[in-house]
Amino acid sequence: MKGLLTYSGIATKVRAMSGKFLSDRDFYEMASLETVPQAVEFLKKQPSYGEIFLGMDEADMHRRQLEAHLFSAHYNDFAKLYRFSNQTLRRFLDLYFMRYETKLLKRCLHNLTSQTQSGPDLLDLSGFFPFFTRHSHIDWTKIMSASSVEEILTGLEGSVYCEPLRTLSSNGAHDLSEYEIQLDLVYMKIIWKEKDKLLNKKDREILTESYGCQIDMQNLIWIYRFKKYYHLEPYQIVPLLIPSSYRLKREEISALVHTENQDTFFALLDKTYYASWAKQLHLESHSNLESLSEAILDQVHTLNSRRNPYSIAALNSYLYKKEQEIQRIITVTEGIRYGIGTQEILQLIHIMM
Repeated sequence: MKGLLTYSGIATKVRAMSGKFLSDRDFYEMASLETVPQAVEFLKKQPSYGEIFLGMDEADMHRRQLEAHLFSAHYNDFAKLYRFSNQTLRRFLDLYFMRYETKLLKRCLHNLTSQTQSGPDLLDLSGFFPFFTRHSHIDWTKIMSASSVEEILTGLEGSVYCEPLRTLSSNGAHDLSEYEIQLDLVYMKIIWKEKDKLLNKKDREILTESYGCQIDMQNLIWIYRFKKYYHLEPYQIVPLLIPSSYRLKREEISALVHTENQDTFFALLDKTYYASWAKQLHLESHSNLESLSEAILDQVHTLNSRRNPYSIAALNSYLYKKEQEIQRIITVTEGIRYGIGTQEILQLIHIMM
């Protein structure tokens, strides 16, 4: 009964907003278009995205602008849910908010490396800047106008991101991916620690499964990438991993880190908890770790929201699915940009028509 009273209002709000998700048919229509401007015009007609692209000239919109506007769409939904939530639910949303901070920081870093101008190309915060700055303790005006990593670090003084990034900079890090990984590490470490201080037992169990699977899969992907593309030694890999695990045992992680080749890596992976998920989902665990991760997390969020409609799963699953929808839109528009056929695009976003 307590869960029903706490979540009945937000569950109704989430159901209404979920009705605006793009359907498989919508993605098919979008993937069938010939140009990116046509795709943006299509998005303008969708309830969830029309306001975001209002007044924009789709003919001149490049990838960074498109992604920035889609970021705004996700954040606007978060803001709507925040305003609708009670104080209990806002404790979770305040924690989730770090996801937007890390995404925006990554964009600012990208802005430096690509040597483009900050401002509208990066993200137009004008529509919700008061709300964003009220929930963030970072000097975004300084960071978004920064022309160097050092200026970004100055703007981050006093935040949880400053010291980890400053340590990277002091160690001579130049690769953008190093900063991105560190930002993800900070976010996942904090949310994994703070989740146990939130809400009731059932909600904590839901968040533990959701973020636990995410942490495990992220560590698997990182181990694989560090070994295959960067040829790092085990002692170099371990500090770059999230120092927590859910279904992966510590000895399994250690064994995976110390594998000498891909065959051994996937042979060990096939003995872990996530191999059973791969079989249930009819996926090969060693065909594509990113696809496996997405499929597992999709299933976790779907089952949680179905089994526990009046719980934190209502908020957590909606925000996850919105983020996944936006990533699909980006994949579709990039497929159109590079002339990939409709069916191949649909395969990339795991839609069968």
